Amino acid sequence: MSYVFYLNHMLLINHGSNQKTDHVKQFADRIVALYNKDNENIGYNILNYQDDSLKPGLIIYPSAKLENEVNEILNKQGLPSIKLQGMESLVVGKVLTCVEHPDSDHLHITTVDVKDEVLQIVCGAKNIAAGQKVVVAKVGTMMFDGTFIEPSLLRNVSSCGMICSGFELKLDGYKPKTGILVLDDSYQIGNPYFAKE
Repeated sequence: MSYVFYLNHMLLINHGSNQKTDHVKQFADRIVALYNKDNENIGYNILNYQDDSLKPGLIIYPSAKLENEVNEILNKQGLPSIKLQGMESLVVGKVLTCVEHPDSDHLHITTVDVKDEVLQIVCGAKNIAAGQKVVVAKVGTMMFDGTFIEPSLLRNVSSCGMICSGFELKLDGYKPKTGILVLDDSYQIGNPYFAKE
């Protein structure tokens, strides 16, 4: 699965990795293929792509039309087709438990129900509490800044996902360090936070 950004008449495609680009290869005048140090393809930049219906930034739910156009461009250069990923893994969760991290004065260890599983997530927000409905970025989610959510150890406690703030979700009016976004009861656990249009 591949995420796609639209920026300055260019599509930036990432195959789901925080890996750094080690080298590139140009195909014709429109495609720059990105490779890691092991020579694995980790994404593409497609140049001179014009679509006035696209807003700059991460495309929350790429259309079938966009995916078909991307694959037509890639296939013309003998490159394989790809599947464009939407934001289905950014879901509504319910915080079941919230306890203080034993080795931190500001982190909390939570368990969060996202319908198909219960995730342990370490969270640093001051306003996190049991019983809240929140937005969870599951492992494998690309955030709006291009970072992928990966399993991690935070002060020797495993964390599988991230509880999101309004700022991290690029919602209007939210500033950094204002805490997590708390949802009302109209949101259903497990549903994608961003509705498909």
